[in-house]
Amino acid sequence: MKKTFLFLTLLFLFLQTFPDDSLASTKSYQLESNFSSNDNPISIHELILFQNEIYVASKIIASYEEKFTLLEEEAKLELDELVTEAIADYESKRNNDERISYLYFYRTYYRAAQSLENEIDTRFQHKYDQLQEELTANGLSPDKSIHFKKTYEKLKNKQKNSLMSIVKEMI
Repeated sequence: MKKTFLFLTLLFLFLQTFPDDSLASTKSYQLESNFSSNDNPISIHELILFQNEIYVASKIIASYEEKFTLLEEEAKLELDELVTEAIADYESKRNNDERISYLYFYRTYYRAAQSLENEIDTRFQHKYDQLQEELTANGLSPDKSIHFKKTYEKLKNKQKNSLMSIVKEMI
């Protein structure tokens, strides 16, 4: 008796949920969603498309997160090499009682740092353009990539400030 009652209750709920007796018909089935008002329910088909869009976007973005992380690591390594070279040059001149010309260091290492920054900017922009193209090719908004640009600019400014602190300490 309890099983029959439970079965009938579940059947009733099932029929209330799927009123047209066909699970294959998504046109008549409407799903209320947090993404829309009660006056504008979305269909299962629209929900699946939305979920697919999120899935595709997250896969694309995840693959580029790896690429941008690798670029960040390469940039830090290249910058560390340049800083190490500049410090070694400075200490060598100081230890050998040579005249330390700040103009020499500015001309040599500031230009090298600018060149490195331009090279890294170019590599970033290339990857960023690829990301936007891939998003667009998959019917997604290229605006989903803005996070990477903002993060890159923040990291770049942070690195510049850090370098300026090192230079100020040495002067």
